[in-house]
Order: sequence, then C-alpha cells, then structure tokens
Amino acid sequence: MHGNEVEGYEVVPTNIAFTAESLGLLYDEWDYNATAPQADAFKAFVKFHLVRGEPVVWLPMCKGDPHIGYPGTSPAMRKSTGA
Repeated sequence: MHGNEVEGYEVVPTNIAFTAESLGLLYDEWDYNATAPQADAFKAFVKFHLVRGEPVVWLPMCKGDPHIGYPGTSPAMRKSTGA
C-alpha cells in the first residue's frame, strides 16, 4: 500500500476493499474487469446503490492527464506491470 505507519496510507483502487473491511463497513466493488463496453453496466451499478441512499466511492482518472496510476489499479496498469 502507498504510505507509511506514521502518516497513514492512501486509499487507492487496490485497497478500497481492505479499507472498508478495516473500518467495519459493508461494501460492494465494481468489477472493472467486466466485459466492455462497461458504461451501461457501471451506471446501473451506481444507480443501484444511490437509490438506496448508499454512498458511492469513485476514483476516476481523466484520459490525457499526466499522472500514472499505481500498479494494479486499473486494467491498463495491470497490463503494463504484469500484475
């Protein structure tokens, strides 16, 4: 995980489930390895939770931005790192 015991750890896609479990939260993760195109299924997933008043955590990365995700945090990063 990204961080340390003194300053804490950053919540990223690879540790969202761990963080939720550690906090004793119930959660449901989107399967970003789902068959493409994913837009309709993702919108249904989000709506399913929002209509029940459940929060949705979303960590988008904008196409074209100069930053690079952490290894294993997206299908593209899994391919480039072999994770």
